[in-house]
Amino acid sequence: MGKSKKKKKAQPNQQGGYKKFVSDLMETLALLKLDYKLFDLPPQQLRFCYESSFRVKNPQRGNDFISAKDIKWVGFMVKYHYRHAHTDVGGCKLTFYQAGLFLSLCLGTQFYYSKKRGDDDPYVKLIKDIASLLLQQIIDEFSRTCYLGLLVNNDPVRIYYSMKRDFLVSAGKLPRIEFIIKLSAYPVREVSYKINGNARPAYRLGYSKIDGMDWVKVSARKLKNYYSGNKKELPVYIQSHAIIRMVHRLDLFDNFYLTLQFFINLTPLTNFIFYRGYILIPFVVRRIKMGYFMATIVKDVLLIRTFLFITHGSTPEGDRLRALTGMQKQDLAYWRIDRLSTFYGMKDSDIENLRDIFQKAGAEDILKVKDIKLEGLNTGPNPNLEGLVNFLQLTNENQEDDLQQWDAFLNDTTRPMKDCYNSACLNISQTQEPRQKTEEVLSE
Repeated sequence: MGKSKKKKKAQPNQQGGYKKFVSDLMETLALLKLDYKLFDLPPQQLRFCYESSFRVKNPQRGNDFISAKDIKWVGFMVKYHYRHAHTDVGGCKLTFYQAGLFLSLCLGTQFYYSKKRGDDDPYVKLIKDIASLLLQQIIDEFSRTCYLGLLVNNDPVRIYYSMKRDFLVSAGKLPRIEFIIKLSAYPVREVSYKINGNARPAYRLGYSKIDGMDWVKVSARKLKNYYSGNKKELPVYIQSHAIIRMVHRLDLFDNFYLTLQFFINLTPLTNFIFYRGYILIPFVVRRIKMGYFMATIVKDVLLIRTFLFITHGSTPEGDRLRALTGMQKQDLAYWRIDRLSTFYGMKDSDIENLRDIFQKAGAEDILKVKDIKLEGLNTGPNPNLEGLVNFLQLTNENQEDDLQQWDAFLNDTTRPMKDCYNSACLNISQTQEPRQKTEEVLSE
């Protein structure tokens, strides 16, 4: 039998790659309304621009908690954003890929004319300044885009991702700038609490940054007399119940956008409302207050226990709404005004009929939710709220005196404050050490 011929490996079509580079570059210059003749490069120098062009490399492992699967999906995300996300260059919206093409042309032009005319030539200096500014813009904005892509994939009850950016300038005959992300992961710290005799897990709240990761802390001074310990800063833990309630109540948003808003509202943690013995953390989206995370202090920890929608009791707005209308918890659930999608689907006439009552309760902003324009909103059918409007308008006429009495009660500064710090119903377990799912964690 004759020997079978080995199949030769297909060689990459470098000529095709170069043609694609030139075609995309000319398209980019057309968007910028620039004529290629302004650069006046010979063909061999344009090929130099191609061979030394700006590149985005696959992510690298930053620590041992990153899996091959993580590298794969982050690599896909990075490449997608490089080809589809935009940045402003000279008043024109370019993808990062197109901005990289223009950068490669500027660097190649600078390299070519600096040899012919010297580094002090005015044209060389101009091109150098443009290339330097454009390079910094690409690095900063593309890093931020990738960071947001990582942020919305963080899971506060499982794992946090962080990135460190880097870019390398290859030496030799073909200098090339390569953008690289080093990806790290940090498993969440878990602690067990006893609530009403039942063990409940809570998770250390963290946040990723463009160049690293940290754990959320709150200054003891901001907690006023709600904290009587001697710590200067308190770590922040959150129960999964709070996250589940947030998802249920803010049902208008998809998971990615809600995760982004979760971290925007909780990092850094500086804004508190002290109300009826609880610590309320406002949750604001597009300048619309939608509710609160409710927290208490347990030992030397700020524990976020649940999420309250703006119409719920134990919030200033919800209690005023109840005093105005006489509505109870079951009424909120019946009319479905305990979730965001209901307000988004309201008719304009219903909104106008409810405006006066919600304004008196301090919750008028929630009626502006229809102004939010986002893709992927989980909108449901428009609710029929004529019965609710009639109910509220009827009860509102008889509740003005009750509201005045309620305001007097809330503003009574002589009333003793509930001591959350020594609350008997919520005690950290003394027998169980904080549980760490991994050995590698950040220092306190």
